[in-house]
Amino acid sequence: MEEQRDAGHYRLVRDINPSGGSFPRDLVVIGSTLYFSADDGTSGRELWRSDGTKAGTWRVKNLRPGGSSKPRGLVNVNGTLYLSANDGVHGRELWKSNGTERGTVMVTDLHHGSIGSYPRHLTAFHGRVYFAGTAGQQNLLWRSHGTGATTRQVKSGSGIPVMNPTELAVAAGRLFVVSRDGGCAPGPSTIWTTDGTQAGTRSIGSGDAGNFVALNANMYFINAGQRGHPRLWTSDGTRSGTLVVMPKVPTSELAVVAGRFFIVDDDGKLKISDGTAAGTEPLHANCSCPGLVDIGGTTYFTSLSTGELWSTDGTPGGTMQAVDIDPSGRSHPWHLTAAAGDLYFLADDGTHGRELWRYVP
Repeated sequence: MEEQRDAGHYRLVRDINPSGGSFPRDLVVIGSTLYFSADDGTSGRELWRSDGTKAGTWRVKNLRPGGSSKPRGLVNVNGTLYLSANDGVHGRELWKSNGTERGTVMVTDLHHGSIGSYPRHLTAFHGRVYFAGTAGQQNLLWRSHGTGATTRQVKSGSGIPVMNPTELAVAAGRLFVVSRDGGCAPGPSTIWTTDGTQAGTRSIGSGDAGNFVALNANMYFINAGQRGHPRLWTSDGTRSGTLVVMPKVPTSELAVVAGRFFIVDDDGKLKISDGTAAGTEPLHANCSCPGLVDIGGTTYFTSLSTGELWSTDGTPGGTMQAVDIDPSGRSHPWHLTAAAGDLYFLADDGTHGRELWRYVP
């Protein structure tokens, strides 16, 4: 079937689960191939891939026959796909894939037995995958180059392991890690940075930090400190370069898309900002930051007001609805992901359930 490339065209890629929606999740792009998890209604939730066509959308491997391996945390590390999955034998562990059935294998059985190490927060950094994982009774920060022998704990220069990591992000040539002092529950945390070496792993601050986003050569994040007053901070990866840039910020949601800084305030309003209160301007009444995607200078997002796909050029006048997938209701586009100049997401047109869609800007 000939591909339609007219601007503004959108269509269902494939009805993977005709009985009620496959709910694609964790969309990740490697080259021109889109990887994601989906449930076809027969094999359970497994790893899938797509080139944007119906014929080119298929399951990579059934990791858990008779059940669901539930792949999560998909991430591209120098062309290799890493993910967390449960094969029903080893528990939830770290896997990797080259996009073929034979090339989809478990990296290591980090926590022996059927429980698994539960890898999470998978992040690409310096050609390796970094993640939080449980070994024994401890939740630690790990890194791996794709083999059991190269999967190791990350420790500070003084030999202290980075424990209870709850958020990982990359900026300024360093990996930033939020380590919860009391485990994964909300509360005080330590902010670490690492260049991938033990000597280069150090603490740069503390507080109730989260929502890290990279802009230019710095990392921005919200830190409520010890008194619960949210402030916007920036950091270049050093303690002296970790500073407050907005003393009062009414939000816990940040996003950076194509060098532009976006904020969603406590009332759900989408704003564009230069990182200062004076340089912050409203764009849309109600949206959510996760999943903002740039294609050719246009940023796409899901409007919670209309339940449809919207776009913005960074100005109030250039913020508008892009498509209306379900004219009689709300399609709720989610997991927005750019691939080969097109936009992919899951949505419900009111007929097929939540499936994979493709939009040509």
